[in-house]
Amino acid sequence: MSVFIRNGRSLSRYINSSLSIGLLCLVPRIGQAQNTELVIQAGTTMGVAGDALVLNNLDLHVNGSLAANEGTVWLTGSNNTSYNGTGIAVIRRLQLNTGPGAILSMNNWMEVTGTLTFTQGLIDLNGQQLQLKGSATLQGESETSRITGVTGGSVAGFGPVVNAPNQLNIGNLGAMLTSSADLGAVSILRIHIPASFPGSPPPQGIQRCYLIEPTFDAGLNATLRFYYLDAELNGNDTGTLVLWRSPDGVNWTQVGFDSRNSTQKYVEKEGLSSLSFWTLANATDPVVTTQTAFKVSCEGPVAIVQWETAAEGNLDYFLVQRSSDGAEWTTLNKVPATNNPTGSSYVYKDNQPAGSSYYRLAIADQTGAVGYSAAFSGGCADIPIPLTLYPNPAESQATAQVSVRQATMGTVVITDMNGQRVYQAAWSLQAGLNQLTIPVVGLAAGNYIVRLILPGATTQLAQLLKK
Repeated sequence: MSVFIRNGRSLSRYINSSLSIGLLCLVPRIGQAQNTELVIQAGTTMGVAGDALVLNNLDLHVNGSLAANEGTVWLTGSNNTSYNGTGIAVIRRLQLNTGPGAILSMNNWMEVTGTLTFTQGLIDLNGQQLQLKGSATLQGESETSRITGVTGGSVAGFGPVVNAPNQLNIGNLGAMLTSSADLGAVSILRIHIPASFPGSPPPQGIQRCYLIEPTFDAGLNATLRFYYLDAELNGNDTGTLVLWRSPDGVNWTQVGFDSRNSTQKYVEKEGLSSLSFWTLANATDPVVTTQTAFKVSCEGPVAIVQWETAAEGNLDYFLVQRSSDGAEWTTLNKVPATNNPTGSSYVYKDNQPAGSSYYRLAIADQTGAVGYSAAFSGGCADIPIPLTLYPNPAESQATAQVSVRQATMGTVVITDMNGQRVYQAAWSLQAGLNQLTIPVVGLAAGNYIVRLILPGATTQLAQLLKK
């Protein structure tokens, strides 16, 4: 058996083809051009018992086996390091305390049977798997010390047999489950490749996904609380994050949310009947893709609320809502969606309108996601609705949305916070809902004022944040 250090002092022992270490600190020579590498040759077992193995700015190459079943392996130093080889590394306690931003790149799989504790530094999965065996857990992950892996790889956790679990967080991986059902044994994979969704350009999920697989996966009535880190947001806005699910990790459906907390960094959804692949991303508004017209007109004392859709296939219902101030809304009626593949027309009559009433639609799809139409103001008065913008913040383009009672011409003007005009375009408005795409990719990051100037010196204002 032989264990040796490349580019440093050799360490060689012949003790029944195994080496057991109490305390050993390995430090490369000062001024070396590259990291020293601790190599465990094929056929060799290196044990760590009782105390610790400290690897300071050392790469680890295991072709035999590293059996740290009792002691602790410390990774220290300010250099980027790597873990390589074709053998097996089983570590009970692994402590990461390297320099700020220092990365351990995994080029081989590893087992942790106790705790992996993060103090400082990053672990890049690099297409490999880190297995948390038994009751092993991650401890102390933070914005500056955590697991990454946008090129592939996963962290695997294996939970016990559970019946009606309450806030089960296998391996402390950040997917917390509560259910009234018998789930059996539960396994979980945490993956750091962001998901892509339909669209142009396709929106991206955060840099964290889960595959959750219980033995019994039906009628779960489960609650999933999905934790994340700000460093994983991948351009998403914490204020509009919702859960998305997939049966295969490729085709994703928006599920929505019941609660979210940007301080504690989680999004939660209740009433899930089954589990599969999950990730977080900003909500895509059902309004944008389904609603093509929305208007309110008057027949004597009655306000007629009318709207039309394009192709339907995943809608559930519409709520007709009214407000006296545009802030507090009351639901007047629930209208089931027809799900006509060529679109449908809908109408609702409000027998008690007021001249200052606002109207809008809450549009729900079959996943539970809800979007809102623009608000049509004025009741039976002839007043245009407020201007709305989405997405906001915007990165490459934004869409302006407004409804008017009659066809007219308008002008869209964007100014910066110093009053300098940066964009202007004419807008031909038709009766009902109108949408205009505004290119903002060339604008500097910051806040802007968008004005829609209508005939009669009427101006609608909205604020736009450019990322």
